[in-house]
Amino acid sequence: MRVMKSVFPAALLLASLSLAGCQNMGHGQLPRIGDRSARLISGGSLQLVLPVGSVHIEMAQGNWLRLHYRIKPHHFTFWERAPRESRARLHFEVEHGSAVVRFSYPPHAANTGSIELTLDVPQRTNLHVKLGVGAIRVAGEIAGDKYLDTGVGQIRLGLGPKPDYRSVRLSTGVGSIEGGPWGSGQGFVAKALAAHPGGQYRLQAHTGVGSIQMHG
Repeated sequence: MRVMKSVFPAALLLASLSLAGCQNMGHGQLPRIGDRSARLISGGSLQLVLPVGSVHIEMAQGNWLRLHYRIKPHHFTFWERAPRESRARLHFEVEHGSAVVRFSYPPHAANTGSIELTLDVPQRTNLHVKLGVGAIRVAGEIAGDKYLDTGVGQIRLGLGPKPDYRSVRLSTGVGSIEGGPWGSGQGFVAKALAAHPGGQYRLQAHTGVGSIQMHG
């Protein structure tokens, strides 16, 4: 009995430390380069939030969501040989045809950096992308509703050979709207464009300062 009493607290302590370690890993910092993947049904939705960086969304082969990221720090020191962990955090969740990808930094974090992100999604995917500062690029093969927003930066949208949108709303706070079959928008500094071509999907894109460029 004495042996059992002495072993049990030690085992409990080790289990507690192990559990704490797993929890810290789940909510810990990210390596500077990484990948994630999960099955996503055709016609599903993707919600993406990114503070600073670039987003490139392309068509995947089959019903998969594949993510590859690279974090580029703003500052380097010449004596660093191995890359340090970034303070960036990633929430990656796919459930019932809905995917959430959210990058964030702790409040007042000093060790931040821009994030280069490439996403492969099924051909039919509804996109909701919100980027603080940077560029958004979406390939023309992807069909579905699109809501694209960046505070400062460029939105480059592929339309494909036959754009299939029933509602189009494009706007910039300061910038331009270029390309596409619906004109270049109205306004001197800010631009706004609204159209109802009569297709299947909805397109809404906005940049505070920057441009919206469309191509076939």
